[in-house]
Amino acid sequence: MFALDKNIKLPDSPDTIIWKYLDLSKFVDLLLYQKLFMSRSDKFEDQYEGTFSEPTYEEIKKLAVDNPNFLDFYKTRRKNVVISSWHINEYESFAMWQIFTQKNEGLAIQSTLGRLQKALEKDREFEQLIGEVNYI
Repeated sequence: MFALDKNIKLPDSPDTIIWKYLDLSKFVDLLLYQKLFMSRSDKFEDQYEGTFSEPTYEEIKKLAVDNPNFLDFYKTRRKNVVISSWHINEYESFAMWQIFTQKNEGLAIQSTLGRLQKALEKDREFEQLIGEVNYI
């Protein structure tokens, strides 16, 4: 189920246009199973993808002083976090086509933030968060 978190920044409007770029096989899976593919955050090529920034990680380490198991929890947590990347833009992006589709076989889904939030409300099994990612 979609949940709000005061610490996660969202665009101001539910009408914000978002794009999902995916290859043909993931689109077929979406149609067949009516579920959006999610990637485990510990399986990304970039080891920093899906992690905290260095200052945030340093704050987490301070919290772990009183609870040594907390740092282990953070490290193993990445295996349980899954991500579906969307792109905020009024128009489609050539760069996103290059990154998220293979062999010129893919497509882009255009939606809005509000429609994605509403679609996630149907899944009551997992808490799902949406937020903007800041790349450093």
